[in-house]
Amino acid sequence: MKLVITSDWHGDWSTLGHRRHEEVCEAVAQSVELAIAEQADAYLCLGDISDPDTGGDSYRTVALALRTALALRGEGIRSIWVAGNHDVCEDGTGASTMTPLRALEDAFPGDVFVATSPCI
Repeated sequence: MKLVITSDWHGDWSTLGHRRHEEVCEAVAQSVELAIAEQADAYLCLGDISDPDTGGDSYRTVALALRTALALRGEGIRSIWVAGNHDVCEDGTGASTMTPLRALEDAFPGDVFVATSPCI
């Protein structure tokens, strides 16, 4: 089984005032290209794509995750998404930056899986 595993995108972070979102987009694109070239069986994102309370940069990173899942699905590669500690909304709802990906899980069962709670 071939897996491509990624995590810690932190697409909302800045380094010395320089926003890193575009660099993150390039790195994610490279990981998708690798998954396609290697004909991976699955692509796993193990969280920390963005803090949910960082406004526009967080939304842009969630959009990146959605585009990534759709691109992988288009190539027949299953994607699995797990929220990290930076992804979690701290309002008691259980929501995270991965929550919008649930729409893709509902639309494409078996192609996109989002772990929003402990499971097997």
